[in-house]
Amino acid sequence: MKAYCGPGEIFGALEIGGDVPNEETRKAMEDVQRGIELSRAFSSVEELMEELETSNETPAD
Repeated sequence: MKAYCGPGEIFGALEIGGDVPNEETRKAMEDVQRGIELSRAFSSVEELMEELETSNETPAD
């Protein structure tokens, strides 16, 4: 059995979508495989949300 199904190939009874990723998407996929520009791991959703909230705060003038 193949580990990868290309665009439009049949995997069991499920057809895999036929869209081909554009250059930006392919680069992002390669970056993920190489561990480039990834965020850190979070132990909970609350921890993630706290990080997002504090990173979006702008300093007062």
